[in-house]
This record gives sequence, C-alpha cells and structure tokens, in this order.
Amino acid sequence: GATDNFCKRVEKLYNIKINVIFSGKEFPLTKTIETHIYRIIQELVNNVVKHSEAEVADVKINYDYPLIEVSVKDNGKGFSLKSVSKGIGLSNIDSRIRFMNGNFKKESSCDGSSFMIRVNLNEISEA
Repeated sequence: GATDNFCKRVEKLYNIKINVIFSGKEFPLTKTIETHIYRIIQELVNNVVKHSEAEVADVKINYDYPLIEVSVKDNGKGFSLKSVSKGIGLSNIDSRIRFMNGNFKKESSCDGSSFMIRVNLNEISEA
C-alpha cells in the first residue's frame, strides 16, 4: 500500500535500505486513523533520511486488535533527545499521537535510533 510505495521512493532517492515489515492480522482502520499512521511513518522516515546518516531502516507495523504498533528503527548516528523534541516534525507527530490517545517512545544511541508508537483503537474518541 501507501507505506510500501513511499518507502520504495525514499530508498531510490536517498540510497538507503528500508525494510517494511507487517505482522499480525490486519484489520480495517478508519480513513482518519490510517492517514495519521501513514503521516507519522512518513515523518519518521524523513527524519531518518535527513538526520541519521543511516544505511538501513526498519519500518514495522504490527496489528494486534485493538492495538497497532509502529516502529521505525535505523542504524544511524543517533540524535540528542533535546534536539529532537524541538522541531524535526516531532511536534507534528506528537499531536497526531495525542489525537489517537497513543503513546510514543523514542530511544537513541550512537548505534541508531528507534521510535515506537502504540495506539489502542478502543481508546480513540472518534475511531
């Protein structure tokens, strides 16, 4: 779908390997939620490309009704959590995650970064 196509375009443009991995049993999402999740993945992948100097990134989407877990990991140079909280589109992501009542974990070291988003569809006010 859209996520695959987006990641393939990024791979070609920036010469980075992106593995897109879906797991669990997919279930239908509202257009709104689908869009939020797609945009979050887009922003995270763009950040990897712009800031991390990574060669490889993994985008994982795990369906486990009513949970959806999305993680984006890279093998780049890491970032300082301070610089991340200001700017680089994360405030944008934060507001999408708040809208979905989700939670957001960020980890980083010199071996790379990982971002994990967890959304429970039963906890979304307008799903």
